[in-house]
Amino acid sequence: MTEPAAAPHSAALRLLAARGCVRTGRAQIVARGLVRRARGGSAWALWPDAAHPLQGTDVTAPEAALYMRTRFADASAPRRPLLGRVRAHAEPLSWELARAGALLEPAADGLAARAIREVLGDDLPDPRIVLFSPSGSQLAKAVCFAFAPGREEPDAVVLAMADPRWSDRLRHETDLVEELRRRLARAPGAARALPLPPLGRLSPPGDFAVVARPDPLAGSTGDLVSPDRERAWRWLRELHAATTVRSAPLGPGGVEAALGDVREAWSLLGDGAADRALALARPALEAVAEAPLPVGAVHGDFWRGNVSHDDASLRVFDWEWGRLEGWPAFDLWTYELSDAQLRTRLRPDAAVPSLREGLGRVRAELDARGLPAALAAAALAPAAAEMILRIRRATGRPGPGEPSLLALLEPIERVLAAERAG
Repeated sequence: MTEPAAAPHSAALRLLAARGCVRTGRAQIVARGLVRRARGGSAWALWPDAAHPLQGTDVTAPEAALYMRTRFADASAPRRPLLGRVRAHAEPLSWELARAGALLEPAADGLAARAIREVLGDDLPDPRIVLFSPSGSQLAKAVCFAFAPGREEPDAVVLAMADPRWSDRLRHETDLVEELRRRLARAPGAARALPLPPLGRLSPPGDFAVVARPDPLAGSTGDLVSPDRERAWRWLRELHAATTVRSAPLGPGGVEAALGDVREAWSLLGDGAADRALALARPALEAVAEAPLPVGAVHGDFWRGNVSHDDASLRVFDWEWGRLEGWPAFDLWTYELSDAQLRTRLRPDAAVPSLREGLGRVRAELDARGLPAALAAAALAPAAAEMILRIRRATGRPGPGEPSLLALLEPIERVLAAERAG
């Protein structure tokens, strides 16, 4: 990738172009975009910029631009109502060029076009491709929607990690879901909620992409619509029951491993936080150490933003943190901790009430499953610690959600202290 100015750009741009020119000057973005639009030949308006692109829209594909507008509202509209009204009425491609922070002009096909060609061949010739990255993070997946020329709905999607260094995470996720599909053959209700089977893969050296059919439920995740917690947890209960491979207690080794995670995570706060957390977490864990617990598949990032539903169907996405053997309380707490993160961003004083409500829900769910209700409090601190540490351990750097998770650690101490006091 080349560029006229020495500005950083995201590795996700390789999905659109293996080589190309990134233009960042406002006049160049508009002028070159209009030239491409008039003469044909793909070019992508990148928003908000080339370093952390949330969207990349082909300036020669008006139907794709309209699709992105209607399916993925940008975050500026709620905070700036006038801008939202302008966006709603502007011609889609003109809007994308006007707001773009960069323009990508390709010199060679990117990973998405190569994957479409490899998997679909003549079934989707000359696709128009748009990029969507929910967070713009290099550590997250990016999605490319591929449209036949003139089509208003995508014909295929291409999934890849934004940064190819983490491509093994997508490979793990893809393999895990296919193994779960096999294991859930006798639990069709649970199996129907898995992501749609892939159409094929592309595995160039050091990279990995998956081609799939568009999922009609992909735009109805619980961070965009009212989540149905009861329905999601009912599915989770079925998944855990259908994939249980054995029962085993945490035992002394499991307790010490969990406490090690708590120590490491709370140490990020400094000021003796780890000692306080260990004093609260140890008795809670030791109280359930010898209870036999089911070991089976866990999603690993189960929260409303990864659960999609309509009146008839449920789908659970993003299995990159999933594993075939884990403890059931972890998935319950990822849901509750993620909800607490969302509520605390809006109101910092909501953390403790949110966690207390979550503790009650997790306790009730475990009791309904015939598991020790005390496991709810025992699993709280270790679950928060794992959510904080796993991206650090996988990538050597903090994850984008770490600050809001760290903000929950002191409230978690307060909830556990209240539980201990009875």
